[in-house]
Amino acid sequence: MISFILTGRRAFPLLGAIVLAALLTVACDTWWIPSESTAIPATPTIEAPAQPSPTPEIKESPPEIVTPTPGPPLIEGSPYLRDTTPGAVIYYEPQIEYQTVGRVKDAFAAALNVLKQELDASPPDQVAIFLLGEDQFTRLGSAHGFPDTGYLLGFYSPSPQEGGGAAAGVYLNADGESLFHTLGHELTHAAVPGLPSWFSEGLADYIGTRVEKEMNPRKQMDRLQVYRRLVRDAVNDGALLDQKALESFDPRADHTCPELDRFYGQAWQLMEYVSKVYGPSALRGLVASYRDNTQSGDPFNTVLGIPVETVWQRFSTDIVANITPAERVAQSLDSLQLLATQAEAITYDWAQFIAQSNLGQPGNPRDILRGFGERWNYLAQQTAALAAPGPASSIRDLWQLYFQSMAQAMQDFAQGSDASASRRIAIANQAYSLAAASLRDSLLRRPSLSCD
Repeated sequence: MISFILTGRRAFPLLGAIVLAALLTVACDTWWIPSESTAIPATPTIEAPAQPSPTPEIKESPPEIVTPTPGPPLIEGSPYLRDTTPGAVIYYEPQIEYQTVGRVKDAFAAALNVLKQELDASPPDQVAIFLLGEDQFTRLGSAHGFPDTGYLLGFYSPSPQEGGGAAAGVYLNADGESLFHTLGHELTHAAVPGLPSWFSEGLADYIGTRVEKEMNPRKQMDRLQVYRRLVRDAVNDGALLDQKALESFDPRADHTCPELDRFYGQAWQLMEYVSKVYGPSALRGLVASYRDNTQSGDPFNTVLGIPVETVWQRFSTDIVANITPAERVAQSLDSLQLLATQAEAITYDWAQFIAQSNLGQPGNPRDILRGFGERWNYLAQQTAALAAPGPASSIRDLWQLYFQSMAQAMQDFAQGSDASASRRIAIANQAYSLAAASLRDSLLRRPSLSCD
């Protein structure tokens, strides 16, 4: 519906501002006792030789052997259910659905395959996996020295006291995001210990991503896109962590979530780059080189033939220059969102102009209207020049139609063609409704960072 504000002898349609949850039973025997008046006949006494009393044969029943039925194991006073899968014992809280336990079994088997294929490595023979609700996970994480943060999703212990002598313990927040990625990540720490922290975390995310791909391919692609964008933005903003900053970063310290995302994202994406350019065998070589206590020097130079500084430089160039099709769509949506924000500003100014005109403020309405037209036309030109691959193309076209229609409506108003201007604003309103809804839905479907 178009609202009109009267300005002198002219009526301008007002485009509203955009506004982009035992039983115990006791039996009593009754005895009959004769009264004193009851006659009891005498029994004659017969003399007979005394006979020895026979000794009865008493057969004692063997003691009943009762095998105690073990109750659920208790961990810090809380009961757990227990299940097994080849190579692991799973302890899980009773409220966790068994379907989740079954999926964790599948993810564990996938992780074993990925570790063997990518790194020729395996975790210890017996792993205790603890599948916990958020409250118990937080308590155990604190007991193992991790900060009490809402974004800790899992951790690894080489000697879990709760696991009944298991050689490794993996603790998972069953309520957290990326459960299967986290399982693969923590198992990597168990399979290839003794690495520098930054390298170990990057490698663990590399393996965790491949486990996630087996269990939930869409989730894996979303996560990859998010962290590539994060690292690319860090390169463009000059905020990429250097080698020294990575080596001195302590993941157990109380960092903010963006700091952790940047650390893990950079370390992980470097592993992806090395694997893509030099092959998975290069990662196996780097693992062996770092774990060789007799070696000194730069493992990257030893394995790849170039120093780590050069590897970082090439990596930072590659992640900015080589954009995937999905990333190009995301970039286009980001640009459209920025243009939509600028359109909101113009609409706000338009509403202010209408209000002032209605109050009889002085000024030349025609010049002001032409100025509005130029601003809308600028957005139309920016939109037309915007690369919009795939699904972003139709969204871009709707925004361009909206901007163009508003620009033409302003020119019509300036020329006194109110009827034509009203028709164009009706077209603009329809285009805006479709464009805003499509952009909003696309942005809502886009993955976000773990701390968003």
